[in-house]
Amino acid sequence: MVKINIYIFNWRIGIEMKILFVVGNNLQENTSANISHNAYIKGLLESGYSVDIIMKSNDNIIIDNSMPRFNTKYYEISGLGFLNKYISLYKKKFEHKEEYSSITNLNSNQSSLENNINSKKNFYSSIRNICRRIYYLYISFVGGAFENHIFWIKKASRIKLDKHYDLVISNSTPNSAHEVVRILLKKNRIYAKHWVQIWEDPWYYDLYGKKSKKVKKAESKLLTAAEKIYYVSPLTLTNQKIFFPKAANKMSVIPLPSMDNNENDKEKDFFCGYFGDYHSNVRNILPFYNTCKNNKIPTVILGNSDFNLSSTLEVKTHDRVSVDTLKQFQEKVNVLVHISNLKGGQIPGKIYHYSNSKHPILVILDGSREERQKIFEYFKKYKRYYFCNNDEVSIYNALNQIKKGLKDIKNEPVKDFMPNQVAKKLVLDIFIEEEI
Repeated sequence: MVKINIYIFNWRIGIEMKILFVVGNNLQENTSANISHNAYIKGLLESGYSVDIIMKSNDNIIIDNSMPRFNTKYYEISGLGFLNKYISLYKKKFEHKEEYSSITNLNSNQSSLENNINSKKNFYSSIRNICRRIYYLYISFVGGAFENHIFWIKKASRIKLDKHYDLVISNSTPNSAHEVVRILLKKNRIYAKHWVQIWEDPWYYDLYGKKSKKVKKAESKLLTAAEKIYYVSPLTLTNQKIFFPKAANKMSVIPLPSMDNNENDKEKDFFCGYFGDYHSNVRNILPFYNTCKNNKIPTVILGNSDFNLSSTLEVKTHDRVSVDTLKQFQEKVNVLVHISNLKGGQIPGKIYHYSNSKHPILVILDGSREERQKIFEYFKKYKRYYFCNNDEVSIYNALNQIKKGLKDIKNEPVKDFMPNQVAKKLVLDIFIEEEI
């Protein structure tokens, strides 16, 4: 036990432990996955660890400057191949993105904006669809299970670092980070005492995933290579142990670290906010939207979707916005809404991010009875959430319950989900197990 006591002592007094954090995208791209990735890094740095980062360079993607950039070493590697290099150059012409410039635009008339977008949509979508077909035929041929991520994998796996790391953490989504670390370790291009994989979503059994044999084979290979595997949902953990029994003894659950939230204690009118994507094959937002619209409950919904939800006087809808703008909206609302997935047991990251706030949090449960029950049991112990099923009557009753108790109930951030707490748990788990 001497060795583990030294590691715990080092952590307590702040002696640097060297960690390499690997992600397969650019951490300043505005995605829900990146909010979580950056929160892990923030927690590691706050805990006194030295962190180097391997990630994708910007590759002509849209950078959100309100996403954090830490004072640490970044190794940025391009992921552009021959064909997707030219597609990326014209991506901005194929996609028209608008966002609110400030919180004051919340109640503005959107009709002119929507008409402007719709006039260009047909032309751009036809060009985009042709390019997509050519592109995906190409990447399915050259990239195998990793598709267009194969270009980044090939370039990133050539890097050679002279440092010896105590721990390497590969974080998906995308899962290319795990493959890069596997290759780097195998070819002795990096040296590390331990390697853990964090899977925010599974791969083959992902709700969004492609069910092909090559994907399942590639995932099995990655899981076999790992020393320790973490998932962020207890249901995903249960399922993955069944699907990949040879790696089951390596698998555990760790929560996503929560994002920072702006807050003040001033009294506000009752106002709901749903912040996240809501594609129809993943989650059903219609009961919540209809409840708020029909009962004139002030609400803002921000996220990308194939649903065409129109704004009303009380319910405002818009596509994804920058992190800074999102924080402005979150400060204005006083009820944060989370909607579970339709099936599979994966937990959308927003429930963890919301947990670092003092807002009431409504968790709308969906999926099978077993899935709803397990998600309920996982979060109810924190006594921090309101729960209801995904139907209009249940949602209306839950919102009324929250409204009645709004002035009396004090909601506090969940300490277990704070970035530094998650980081300490992750690191100490590895070195404690070393001595068991």
